[in-house]
Amino acid sequence: MAGVRTVATITLHDLFNSEKFDLKEFRRLLEVGVDWCYRDNLEYRGVIYATADGSKLKNAGPKTDNMESGVNMEEYKKIPEGYTNIVAAYHVHPGPGVIGNCKPSGLDEADGKGDMSNARSTWPECFYLVVTGRKEPKAGWNFRGRCEIYYQGTTPNKNDYRVWYVYPNWT
Repeated sequence: MAGVRTVATITLHDLFNSEKFDLKEFRRLLEVGVDWCYRDNLEYRGVIYATADGSKLKNAGPKTDNMESGVNMEEYKKIPEGYTNIVAAYHVHPGPGVIGNCKPSGLDEADGKGDMSNARSTWPECFYLVVTGRKEPKAGWNFRGRCEIYYQGTTPNKNDYRVWYVYPNWT
């Protein structure tokens, strides 16, 4: 389990359960990315920024379904003026084939390449989320304390998804 962690006074529970407008908008944009990913088999991404006390939030994410206008994850590292923290960064995995078959990359590798490495080296200050359609396997797969499926949902277009929280301090 991830335990209780806060970024700018916001917890994972807040991200997926709060009725605060900006956090609801974070979830809506994430689900837009899921729907487009199912449709296009392309990766979509987004972040939410906050002031130090968490009183002011700003979302950045998929605003159009034109992939050309998509933003590289590194672009999100540039925190807008007036904000001090990245609360959460996510990307929706299209997977090799379809979103439903994908999981965070590097999970089964000893050196934790891909998403595992990104959570630790590039995004340790925030909640690093990988969104897929894959369900937890019943047996034969060891998480090794690297991540967990934190939230499961269904978009307005009836696409199922899971949000994997990748621990920044996995071993």
